[in-house]
Amino acid sequence: IMVDTHDNHFLIDFGKTGLGHYLEDLTYLESFILFSYAELRDDTDLGEALDLVPILAPRDGFVADSCDEGIFEHLAASGAGEEGTCRSPRVKATWLVVKRLRAHLRRSMHE
Repeated sequence: IMVDTHDNHFLIDFGKTGLGHYLEDLTYLESFILFSYAELRDDTDLGEALDLVPILAPRDGFVADSCDEGIFEHLAASGAGEEGTCRSPRVKATWLVVKRLRAHLRRSMHE
């Protein structure tokens, strides 16, 4: 359950059940957070969010190292424009949530 800044409540139902890849729900949740929940207001916000997509889908796949916060931040800084950070507060806030999800993923990979 997610609650936005206007006290709207969202129950995220992935719309299907059954066997699938163990990362399917996580990647769907990350996409939802970054593109639907973020309240992107203009093309600049959308562009910043899209700049983060290659970081979410690393070439080497989902391995613990690709979820390391330091590596994650380095990739975000190198791909997020001249300033190296998300300028939009909406994108920045959702990026923090995605980073937290990846930190949990990294811990579960080590267990």
